[in-house]
Amino acid sequence: MAENPDKIQKFMKAIKRATDHVLASPAEAYGTYIDIKPEMASTVNRKIYERSYAYFSKDLKNVKRDWEKVTKYGKRLGVLDESFEPNYTNEFLDWKLEGDSADPTGDQKRMLDLQKGVAEKGGFQRLDVKIAA
Repeated sequence: MAENPDKIQKFMKAIKRATDHVLASPAEAYGTYIDIKPEMASTVNRKIYERSYAYFSKDLKNVKRDWEKVTKYGKRLGVLDESFEPNYTNEFLDWKLEGDSADPTGDQKRMLDLQKGVAEKGGFQRLDVKIAA
């Protein structure tokens, strides 16, 4: 990372453009994905995509709380050594980042309801997250 900051920043800008497209046009983006990778055109993969959609980050911001959970989970699985320290950073994101949620626990509860609806009806849904002042 220290040797290639410009390349990383350009890569992150490309990821942001792709994410913006997926969020704005999820069905079209899925169609493009299937055109490129036709072996992924299955009912199961469509369901995975629909249910993952709500979790896509608008700004790609790394959140300490999330990385702490991921790190603990990786250590519990034995995938990460106990001495592992996460090295997440937002330094390569040069666009405006969203603030933190005003109610992360409430968001998790609302996400359960949203995901039940997606499981029953399909489609692309997202939470309306209130940002802390």
